[in-house]
Amino acid sequence: MSSHVGKSRKSGFVSSRFGQLVRPYVPPRNPKTPLQTKTRGDFGALASQWRGLEPEAKFAWCAASIRDGLRISGFSYFMKLNTPRIHIGLSRLDYPPSGRPSFEANGVTEVVIVVIDGKASIKVHAPGPTAQHTLVEVAAPVSAGVRFVQGYRYVGLLPAPVDGWSDIAELVVRRFGEPIPGKVLFIRFRQQIDGWMDAGKVISALVPPS
Repeated sequence: MSSHVGKSRKSGFVSSRFGQLVRPYVPPRNPKTPLQTKTRGDFGALASQWRGLEPEAKFAWCAASIRDGLRISGFSYFMKLNTPRIHIGLSRLDYPPSGRPSFEANGVTEVVIVVIDGKASIKVHAPGPTAQHTLVEVAAPVSAGVRFVQGYRYVGLLPAPVDGWSDIAELVVRRFGEPIPGKVLFIRFRQQIDGWMDAGKVISALVPPS
């Protein structure tokens, strides 16, 4: 008598409008990109640093969470504010800020792209004030006519403006290469103060022919 031995397949339950269904379990995708690896490493390092804080510092984070109406633990508040700080290369906060910040209107107003001999100049007009740190996040170039994109990538902090203009060409090219004429860049500018982030402002700009 012959027998066939196969690998057992895991399954799980999912809810649908028809009730509970059973389907094969698919392990979550884990490509282990450099960004994912760095993010996990940063998270682990912060968790370790929390364990090394003095008791009064831990208590301060717990009290600040209650003060700011967050209903989360002191550890969660510590991670909430320090994770975005570490993400952009800032030092961690051992003690919480004095309170939640108030964000002014984002001072960025437009993005102008000029291409000369295949080289792009990408300048941001920021005549008004910006916050403590302004993150520049860019999505992969898309075709003209696209109105909404996802998958923004952090490329750096907005450089200090000169006469109201900041040049971000180096930041964009380092991540996506020279912009292709006819494509559209969607750029999101998010302000950060003490680890707090605003919703951000998205501006799109067409890459013109050289």
